[in-house]
Amino acid sequence: MKLTINVDGCSVILSAEQLETLASVLRGCEMVQAKYMGTGKGTNGSDFMNLLQPYDLRSNLVVRVMPDDDYDALKFFTASQAE
Repeated sequence: MKLTINVDGCSVILSAEQLETLASVLRGCEMVQAKYMGTGKGTNGSDFMNLLQPYDLRSNLVVRVMPDDDYDALKFFTASQAE
């Protein structure tokens, strides 16, 4: 079984060990979040202001399961396209 996460619009395939390492790194990090401030009350007259927020793994890190059969099929099709 493999696990997938989305990183900047790309589906990244990880092992359970790699996901655990990534989660450990992200735990305690900060993220930039746009907060609605009201019409014209944000940065440079916009409606939003960027603020730092703690990165919440449970809410923000979406993990999906990829069964071994699906992963093996992807590997096969990828290899056949390289030839």
